[in-house]
Amino acid sequence: MARGVIDRRENGRYRARYEGPDARWHGRTFDRKSDAEKWLTDQLARANRGQWIDPNAGLISFADYATNWLTAKSRIKPKTRLGYRSLLNSRILPVFGRARLATIDRALVGSWVRSMTEDGLSASRIAKLTNVWQRFLNRLSTMG
Repeated sequence: MARGVIDRRENGRYRARYEGPDARWHGRTFDRKSDAEKWLTDQLARANRGQWIDPNAGLISFADYATNWLTAKSRIKPKTRLGYRSLLNSRILPVFGRARLATIDRALVGSWVRSMTEDGLSASRIAKLTNVWQRFLNRLSTMG
């Protein structure tokens, strides 16, 4: 069971902190105690339901995440790995590689898919790219 505390700072603001599933303390500061309580309650509920995501996870670049993801895929055939690497290098990393995970949103992904259509990529190639992209999203949603 996750635990948390709220304390009042010398400047009158409220600091809410909780111990995450990673055994580290995470916190934020708020002007109002009610905002601190609401945030802390939400974080504790996520941790207790197994839905907690490390707040630092969004700070890494997509390229670093993708490289780690592909390295960790131990149960795929060499040909599949080469295919994933090709898709990453040709269309995914040029668009998302430098972006921090926390900055990637639906609008960016939507414009990426539209640009591939405008570039004349076949429907099957776009489907393969979006399939690989969906695998990344599925993994991201289970991080933490």
